[in-house]
Amino acid sequence: KSDSLLVVANSVQRRIVTSIFDKAVKAQIKKWKGYENFINLNSDEKNALQEKIDTLDLSESSLSRLPIEVKDCTYLKSMNLLKNYFENWDSTFFHLSKLKQLRDLKITISLSNFDNLKSENQKVITGLEIISKNLSQIPESILRQNQLTYLDFNGLHNGNTFKDVSSLCQLTRLRYLDL
Repeated sequence: KSDSLLVVANSVQRRIVTSIFDKAVKAQIKKWKGYENFINLNSDEKNALQEKIDTLDLSESSLSRLPIEVKDCTYLKSMNLLKNYFENWDSTFFHLSKLKQLRDLKITISLSNFDNLKSENQKVITGLEIISKNLSQIPESILRQNQLTYLDFNGLHNGNTFKDVSSLCQLTRLRYLDL
């Protein structure tokens, strides 16, 4: 019984994640009729739709993993994953690595410890929200990320504040900062 319940739970979760993906695409393409319809299109129709999917806002969706459908967004330029609960970033970046334009993709994420990401994955993050309990200074690993355009430390708990923020001046591409 527990195995069959697990299968049902995974199926329900898969449908929910797909519907979150569909909602994000529909925000960009009003004619979107869902991923299930998309996979049944001929290659020319698919390509025409894929070209239009250049941004995905999956923020605040309670996702724990990347929707597998993202693999079909070959023209993706920007993806917002803020305020989700990803458990396995290695898996997430493995799926993202299948995209042709990964180097040009702007990815914004939330996480508690930036050092938990592999260095090659850190380099593709352009936006970062840090959610932490015990952070008293800006981590050196973040200060080395010159590609960052968005940096949010608003998620610090227990009233933590930084004594010195002058080191942030080295992040020359930074356009948004919340301390």
